[in-house]
Amino acid sequence: MMKSGWGRVLRYFVWQAEIYVCFAVAGAFVMVAYVNLINGEAFHQQRFLQAVPNTVVFNAMMILFLDGVSSFKYVYDMPVSFGCLRRNAFLGGLLMDGLLAAESLLISIAAARLLQTEQMDLIFCAALFLLLEGIARLIGIASMKWGRVVYFVMIGVIVGISVCIGFLAGVTGGATVSLVRFLGTDWKQETQWIVLAVGAVVCFAANAGSWGILKNLEVRG
Repeated sequence: MMKSGWGRVLRYFVWQAEIYVCFAVAGAFVMVAYVNLINGEAFHQQRFLQAVPNTVVFNAMMILFLDGVSSFKYVYDMPVSFGCLRRNAFLGGLLMDGLLAAESLLISIAAARLLQTEQMDLIFCAALFLLLEGIARLIGIASMKWGRVVYFVMIGVIVGISVCIGFLAGVTGGATVSLVRFLGTDWKQETQWIVLAVGAVVCFAANAGSWGILKNLEVRG
């Protein structure tokens, strides 16, 4: 990468985002097929496709989380070692995560409307993306200081998140669980804005800390 070539950095991170989106979409079909298989359900095309849109978002959240946890190793360290400016690597990483979240949500919304199925609440999804981004960056920062201990904690967090996602995205009676039904219409509006505010604060603080470390990060070429 050129030291001052923002255009080349941009292409690199945009390309990475598109790869992640493709994985999220392809993984959604595989995951829904697997859930139907282990439940022993007969294949029903319409029901199968209706479970895909929300699963795309869940997969994107997991990819974003895992990417954030390993950010100092792969998102920052590798581009900087190739001559990318630290500032550009940091901004490129944010752009990559933003594209992953935005595109997965757009794909989910478009597919849900096309298939006439219920979709996840947009504000709540955005809040979860911000929250996961922040938590992942904090784990990435901690791993720089405490090493392997953090990875054991990370495994526990991943298991916990997987259980929550499995509950929300699980298939019950052949229908994807609706987030609107899960939260309830009486308090959903207040809750989603609270989660969005918390997610934004955590995300901002974590990325500020990431930038503080990245400025002084020793990179091996």
